[in-house]
Amino acid sequence: MVFFFSRAQVEALARETDEQEGFVFIDDYQRKEIKEFKKKALQRLAVEDRDLPQVVTLGKMLEKGIGFHHAGMIPILKEMVEILFTDGLLKVVFATSTFAIGLNMPAKSVIFTQSMKFNGDKMTTIPSSEYLQMAGRAGRRGKDDRGASIICIDEEFGRIPHTDEYVEMFDNKGQALESKLKMSYKTNLNILNQEGQEIDSLIKSSFFSNASEQ
Repeated sequence: MVFFFSRAQVEALARETDEQEGFVFIDDYQRKEIKEFKKKALQRLAVEDRDLPQVVTLGKMLEKGIGFHHAGMIPILKEMVEILFTDGLLKVVFATSTFAIGLNMPAKSVIFTQSMKFNGDKMTTIPSSEYLQMAGRAGRRGKDDRGASIICIDEEFGRIPHTDEYVEMFDNKGQALESKLKMSYKTNLNILNQEGQEIDSLIKSSFFSNASEQ
């Protein structure tokens, strides 16, 4: 997985890799499997939509074992990338952080093309929780005994992060989880109103109860 925090840059990096001579990451048998899968999947698109630039661009890349993934894509294209990557047919995927959130997508290695991102106000180092979420995709359970997380130093954003910023990003163990369960009259009435629901059993099975017992 190659991470970038810009949708446009994700596609640009994928195109740049696709255009490199000799950058084919799959064999003939895998290419045949991808072609068959792509043909079936794209039948779900309207005929006039199959020639859209994003569809054509991604389609060509897939046949080299390359893909890209971000929130601005046509849903069917995102689904194709996810399935092919999970099946091991895509070897390199350029993606935004959304590819690492909510999807079980382990990889042999992850590459951060930048160690800083815009937080809505200024450029800062990647938040520790976000780094852990994304870097945690490196290493496939049952296949790898370790995973590689590679970070590129990006001078293009005006400065190279200080050592202390990297230490904070790596050493933070993550945010402690706290229960947000708030029992109120409305909560109780809603539970009682649902057939078969009991307040005691609900509380006992909650994260709040588990944390309290510990």
